[in-house]
Amino acid sequence: MRRIVLLITICCQVFWVAAQKKAPKWMDKQRKAVVTVTTYGKDNQKKASGTGFFITETGEALSGYSLFKDAARATVTDADGKEYPVSRILGADELYDVIKFKVEVPKKAVFLPIAREPILRGVTAYLMPYSTGKITKFGEGPVSEVSKLKERGQVNAPVLTADGEVFGLAQEDASGKKEDSYAVSAGYANSLTIQSADAFNSTYSRIGIRKAWPSDVSQAQVSLYLMASSQDPKTYLATLNDFIATFPDSPDGYLNRANHYAYLRADLAPTEAEQGACLDKALEDINTASRFSERKGDVWFNRAKLIYGVALGVVTFAIRYWGSYTEGVSFALLFMNLWV
Repeated sequence: MRRIVLLITICCQVFWVAAQKKAPKWMDKQRKAVVTVTTYGKDNQKKASGTGFFITETGEALSGYSLFKDAARATVTDADGKEYPVSRILGADELYDVIKFKVEVPKKAVFLPIAREPILRGVTAYLMPYSTGKITKFGEGPVSEVSKLKERGQVNAPVLTADGEVFGLAQEDASGKKEDSYAVSAGYANSLTIQSADAFNSTYSRIGIRKAWPSDVSQAQVSLYLMASSQDPKTYLATLNDFIATFPDSPDGYLNRANHYAYLRADLAPTEAEQGACLDKALEDINTASRFSERKGDVWFNRAKLIYGVALGVVTFAIRYWGSYTEGVSFALLFMNLWV
């Protein structure tokens, strides 16, 4: 299905039903998929709060991008009052105010399956906000129009079919009349992913929460390269660690981290002993990279290149310190002999 097919706005007139109205059987369980999303700024002060909902049992969820804009961290609170951290941003669209993210849930989450078929005009839709306790709150009404996305919306409770499948995120009428409820396609929101060029995309750079890597390792390597120039040494080391954890079979992650440990050891460690440990870690990463490289000779080339680069830096430092090339080289040779 082409991306544009998923860009739809659903305008459905939803009437809040009376308390005695019986909810569909599936709703009593499915309502637990709806959560409250709370975001915090760099000062750890609460920034915003709104609605979101799980779409997979592993903790993938949808909500509004506006909640996460300029946020440094976020949490979700489920229907039982339990709080879990948001670990990654998986995709976002600022224009249509939707975001996909990963929550660290300890066990399988109750989730709302994405509707398998397009919603049709005239069918009954259900609006299900966040609720606690034993009372299930919901709205019900017919879908009056289905059209392509044209405007940005505001709120994000799930809108569901009669079978309990989610087809949209509810958004208020921007005109302020509040006569109708609007929804942006949940299928579109679920299709959002992060690409390599998004490393400098303001949609993502304005969110301080860690972003997911592109699924393709070659695209992820491009992202890794782009982030090197925009992060301080310690932050980039955390980025390298995360890349390696995500792609443990890619030699590039280990090679990049080896260079980072070796050449920026003074920025990563305050003492000579800790800087020496960084050099040891660099050689360890070179050896690990060789296990995943198709050309085993690369390990010797990369090892020699790293040792030469570090030695050259030591020679330069020693010459500046002693003012003598001979003494500088002697010091460098002694240093490298101790290292390797």
